[in-house]
Amino acid sequence: MPQPRGSGRLFPPTDRCHPNTVRPRAALALPEYGDRVTSPLARRERHELCDLALTVGEDAPTLCGDWTVKDLVAHLLVRENRPWAAAGIVVPPLSGLTEKSMERMARKDFGVLVEKLRDPGLTMYRLPPAEVAFNTLEYFVHHEDIRRAEADWKPRDLDPDDEDLIWKLGRGSGRLMARRVGGPFRIRRA
Repeated sequence: MPQPRGSGRLFPPTDRCHPNTVRPRAALALPEYGDRVTSPLARRERHELCDLALTVGEDAPTLCGDWTVKDLVAHLLVRENRPWAAAGIVVPPLSGLTEKSMERMARKDFGVLVEKLRDPGLTMYRLPPAEVAFNTLEYFVHHEDIRRAEADWKPRDLDPDDEDLIWKLGRGSGRLMARRVGGPFRIRRA
């Protein structure tokens, strides 16, 4: 399966739960991924999350504590578009800054937020190596956070290559998350 240039280099992902000017796609010189075969998993999960968010609605619950779907979309937008405000995601003393930025973001129209999330324009997270390393697990997990909060959710069958990538990235992020847990644990692929 063809992969986007640079997707083989992975950086340790990070996770936890000023807007860029949107430029025409041609000016961005970003690769177009028109189908499931060539589109990176992170991009597919982003688009499927956006579709599902519009389907279930902004007030639908998620598995992210008391966050609604709109709160989750605001989190993702702050994370990608306001790095100075997103610092509180990984630096607990700055969490108030992140929460305030998310609250301001969530005051906007839900449909507008979802469409901005679907096509964020040029951000560091849109560049192929960063998109794979930083967005694959973020969007996969948050897509599942919305899916699994629905009463009638069912497990999905993932492409084996997608599963391999998730497990590969999960090893790195698992080490980072283990520090927060404070005790030993083991994740084993079934």
